[in-house]
Amino acid sequence: NSFILKKFPSIEKLFKHPKPLVLQLAPSMLWGNRRYKSHLIFPLIKENHAPSKCMATLNLASKSAKGFTDEDIKRLSDIANPIAIAIEKMKLLEITSKYTEDDLLKFKMKVPKHPKDIDVSKDRK
Repeated sequence: NSFILKKFPSIEKLFKHPKPLVLQLAPSMLWGNRRYKSHLIFPLIKENHAPSKCMATLNLASKSAKGFTDEDIKRLSDIANPIAIAIEKMKLLEITSKYTEDDLLKFKMKVPKHPKDIDVSKDRK
């Protein structure tokens, strides 16, 4: 089962205009068959991207009909940026870890094993 945004216009809108979204009904794709009365879908914003772009969402659910307050959203705002940065760093780490020293040598780049192995004489000419 793939999560298709076109089936959920309110969530699709969140990716275009990232603002927290509180719903009474949410797609079962997010929570399965569990019954919750309110849902908070919070956008995680891609760092240094203008205009703001949602790269993922943080999804919370409550058994209370009015389970999320403005204060909850503000608190989540305080931690959302560090979470988004951590996700971006993990993605970069995943990409860069795919390259081995042999791959870098193909591009005539040598990764020194130790700082003393760095040849700075070429830089001085």
